[in-house]
Parts: sequence; C-alpha cells; structure tokens
Amino acid sequence: MKGTLRFSQLIIILCIVLCTLILLAICIGSVKVDLATVASALFGKVENTQQYIIRSIRLPRVIGSVLCGAMLGLCGVVFQAVFRNQMADPYLLGVSSGASLAVAAGTFAGITSGFLPSIPLLAFAGAMLASVLVMAISHNSQRTLILSGVALSSLFSAITTLIVYLHRHELSSVLFWTMGSFGSMSMNKVLIMAAAAAASFAIIVPRARALDLLLLDEGSARSLGLNVEKTRILMLGAATICTAAAVCFCGVIGFAGLLAPHIARALCGPEHRKLIPTTALVGAIVLLAADTAARTIAGSAEIPVGVITSILGAPLFVSLASRKGNTI
Repeated sequence: MKGTLRFSQLIIILCIVLCTLILLAICIGSVKVDLATVASALFGKVENTQQYIIRSIRLPRVIGSVLCGAMLGLCGVVFQAVFRNQMADPYLLGVSSGASLAVAAGTFAGITSGFLPSIPLLAFAGAMLASVLVMAISHNSQRTLILSGVALSSLFSAITTLIVYLHRHELSSVLFWTMGSFGSMSMNKVLIMAAAAAASFAIIVPRARALDLLLLDEGSARSLGLNVEKTRILMLGAATICTAAAVCFCGVIGFAGLLAPHIARALCGPEHRKLIPTTALVGAIVLLAADTAARTIAGSAEIPVGVITSILGAPLFVSLASRKGNTI
C-alpha cells in the first residue's frame, strides 16, 4: 500500500508538472500572451489574431509534442524489453530513420500528394522494414543489435538526405524529417497521432507483465506460460505503429526514446506496470520542454528539437555503453 501510494504521488506530481509546462508553452513565444487570454481563446472569444495563434498554431504544436514524447517513450520501453537491451530506442535501432526514408521517397514519387493517410502508412512500412532488417542483421544478438541499428540509421538518413538534396525544390518541406520539428503540426495530424497512440497503448498496457517476462531468458519466460515469439511480434508491431505515427509528422527526434525510460526507471523502478505510465508522462514532459526551448532560446530563429534531445541523450548513451557488461 505504501509503495502504491508513492507511485500515485509520483504520477500526480508528473501530471502537475506537465500541465504547468503546457500552459507555459502556450503562453510564451514570439508573441507572449497571458493565462487570461489563453483561457478566453480556448473557451471564449478574444481578438482574432491571438485566437488564431493560440488555437491554430500553439495548441496543436503543444499537444503534438506531448503525444510524440509519450509515444517515443513508450516505444523505447517496448524495444528495450523486446530486445533485452537498455540502449535500444527507435532512433538508435534505425526505426525512425526507416520511417523517414519511406515518407521522403513517397513524397518524391507523388504517393502522398492529396492523401494524408498515405503518409502514416508509408511511415509504418518503412519503420517495419527497418525493424525486420535490424533483427535479421543482428540475429537477435545483443552484442551486435545496437551497432546494426546505428549502421542502418546512418544509411537510411544518408539516403533521405540525398533524396531531399537532389529534389530540394520539390521536397524542401521534407527536410524537417531529418532534424525533427513540430512547426507544421495541425489538429488533423494530432488526431491521427492520438489514434495511433491509443491503439498502441491499448495493446501494450494490458501486457505489462509480459514485458517483465521478456526481460528474462527465453526458457524462464516460457516456463511461466509466455508465448515469447507471439508476444515479441505483437509488441514490436505496436511499437512500430507508434514510432511511425510520431516520425511521419514530427520527424526523426534522436534519443527521446532512450531518455524517457531511463529517467522513469530512476523514479519508479523497472516494473512495467509502473514504468509504462511514468515513461509516457516523462517523455511528454521532456519533449515539450525541449520543443519550448527550441523555439524560444534563439529568439526569432527556431532550433530543430532533435538537436536538443540529442544533446541531452548522447551523454546518456555513452554512459550506458561504457558500463561494464553492456554490449552494443
């Protein structure tokens, strides 16, 4: 009971921090607005310019960054359990870059024009291809898993950059996928992301105990009644859908899926029943804070949010890789 109470208090604190940050992110920017104006814009009537800024620009961006952070954090938790490697995340495994490459190629080929649902479908196909490739190359070996993922990520990113460079006049809008940005977020995109997040969470959350068992060796997991192969495929599919939905609208945001799970583990421990909601909240907080910093610290210029998360996540990756017993 005492442990449950502490976990409940943690969730309440994280929710308060997230809500406070949401209000702060809506208020600050090139045009500053106060809380009263925000409330009026959301629930009443204010001057048209302020209403447009709050409802059409800042609110979709804030909700999108919160959703993306929660989704990438969840994907990090799942990948780390499926591959039994605490350094696994969508970026390092090449899943994000695979989704980005598919969207860039589809945009060049004209597949995405006029048909918004084709973007997440392409992203899912690219993300799934990357997942299958990294598993095939590494042969499920923990020693080569991350190295295989980093190599594929570099290859996919290079091809994406080449496509954008060769067709930069037609594909200038695709450039943000290579760096990560919430600048083009809209409520339609938010709704698609929310649907993908809800589907993924609905699959993963009830199977938190299965994720605990996946961390054991296969013999022990099977002896406890877990269908290891089926669970891995199901979890990998759900995490891939989640990654694709985040990447196709927000771009490749490095290390977000690595940061959130490790911060969450330090707060609540390794049990997935607690780790999943904690990671989702921590991921939302981290990415919203990173995006708010990215669009404010340089004045009128905007820094890609992936730059902020990479600055934070790269030292953590180096620290994990240098620990005795860890393999990449």
